[in-house]
Amino acid sequence: MLFPVYYCFALYSIALTLTGAELVSDEVAAVCKNAPVLEGFSRPVYLPVPGSCRQYVECSLDGGNHGVHECPGELTFKEEMQGCYWPDDSDCKA
Repeated sequence: MLFPVYYCFALYSIALTLTGAELVSDEVAAVCKNAPVLEGFSRPVYLPVPGSCRQYVECSLDGGNHGVHECPGELTFKEEMQGCYWPDDSDCKA
């Protein structure tokens, strides 16, 4: 019995999704690997995602947990302030 085309497409889509997730995870790990170590800093460090004004990476202090977040609405990430701000207050040029 042959698989219907939509089953093959579904399996292909799942494979692409899983592979893409691994690539994103590798990119995030690379960003966090270069995160500055701040003396006396007790919370995660937030770094911009290369090529994006709205996305940022949360790097934990222990180097184990990290994730990608996105500023809501039209806000952009400002590394110096470690948060999301209006585009007029950001110097992002991505």
